[in-house]
Amino acid sequence: TDVLKPGSRVDRSQLSAELLLSLIGDLPSVTVRRKVLLEISLKSVLLMLKLGKRSAVEQLLRDGHGYINNERSEAGDRRISEDDLLGGQVMLVGAGKKKKGLVRVKDEPGPP
Repeated sequence: TDVLKPGSRVDRSQLSAELLLSLIGDLPSVTVRRKVLLEISLKSVLLMLKLGKRSAVEQLLRDGHGYINNERSEAGDRRISEDDLLGGQVMLVGAGKKKKGLVRVKDEPGPP
């Protein structure tokens, strides 16, 4: 799929939760509890996915090469938000043009 091509120009409007979930197994992926995910930064997510060593990830982010759903993130310390989650359940992140990964959300069970 075009989403996986280095330097892909597939923008967020062309992405869907269904498409991204179909890519699990083709990309590095992690599952994170929603509460935890919404408290961490893009840098932390990229490190969780092992898309580079800390110094390399920090440099990519300083240079403006961090991506969420194929949209450039200008701030490396940017927190993840609900708006980043496609269908409220998954997002695509990137470190540079070639390294991409998926983050799935695990919801906590509600009170009885």
